[in-house]
Amino acid sequence: MTSSQHDLSPVNFLAPILSLREEDLGTLSILSVAYPAANVDVSTPGKTLAPAELVPLKGAAGLLPHVRCSAGLKDDASYHLAFFDPDAPEDPTKNGPFGDWQWLVLGLTKGDLTNDDPGDQAKTFVANQVMAHDGPNPPAGEAKHRYVLVLFEGVGEVSKPAGAPKSWLFKKFVDENKSSLRPVGLNFSSQNSKRETMPIYRTGLYKSLRFENKKFIDPEVQKKSIMCQLCSLVLNSEECSENDKEDDCYLVKQVMLRLFGHMKIV
Repeated sequence: MTSSQHDLSPVNFLAPILSLREEDLGTLSILSVAYPAANVDVSTPGKTLAPAELVPLKGAAGLLPHVRCSAGLKDDASYHLAFFDPDAPEDPTKNGPFGDWQWLVLGLTKGDLTNDDPGDQAKTFVANQVMAHDGPNPPAGEAKHRYVLVLFEGVGEVSKPAGAPKSWLFKKFVDENKSSLRPVGLNFSSQNSKRETMPIYRTGLYKSLRFENKKFIDPEVQKKSIMCQLCSLVLNSEECSENDKEDDCYLVKQVMLRLFGHMKIV
């Protein structure tokens, strides 16, 4: 089954990274992904996992997925699986996201990816992984995270990322191996948090405003609330009235409305 039969808009950001047009994402095969031991199937792209379903999949101790892709695989080709979280929090000391890698497996075969035995396949995955599997486990209180699995056909030698695995970036890996990777399959799911809101200081928007404005918050403003700090970034503190309290501040309310609309801020 190809991706064209599913809504792939949540992962349209992949197209330029993979050197594809958005409509070309629909030509990729849909990976069958399941966790038989937990009776969880995420083969339908975009499925949202309930909190109870997520429990046995979380973190380094989480179950390995059973991944299958039979469409268009070649007998003599080498395949690579990349699993990552594009919604991972940003490192406040760097200009950009970090730690979005969840898993990287290199050097798989068609037989490995059509193996109907989850236990046997898991042994192959462990033997070929260059980054140990880290199951979906977003920080408590954050909004939904997308978890994306991409299958590449290797058309040349692939270099694994340098440095500690938690510093690896999916986009950088693809850029450095662009001539050696051909995307052939994908799937993605979301984590359904019990709490759909997050503190403003944890949002990517808050951090990106700091970097895009090339400015750090004034030390005096840092003593104020997080919402006042965000307001100062948007307005450059030009209109701030020190007499306003956060709860009654007209500017804060307008900034929140402008940036987040109906979104609840905690």
